[in-house]
Amino acid sequence: MSEEVTQKKCSKCRETKDFAEFYKMKVGTHGLDHYCIVCRKEKNREYELKNKLRRAEYMAHWRKVKAEEKARKG
Repeated sequence: MSEEVTQKKCSKCRETKDFAEFYKMKVGTHGLDHYCIVCRKEKNREYELKNKLRRAEYMAHWRKVKAEEKARKG
């Protein structure tokens, strides 16, 4: 019989960690993200810092659209 796999290697830090230390992702191996939770949070933080203006513009647009939708619904 084969043993059940319960660990995975993070593509960024290259550490082998338990499945519980990865976010779920339908398209990933074993249904998990290819980065561990710690590395994914770090990567997201880096992206947000690099794209601060872009994100602010997007959020302003999103809020405007949602306010208009709410106003139409009454």
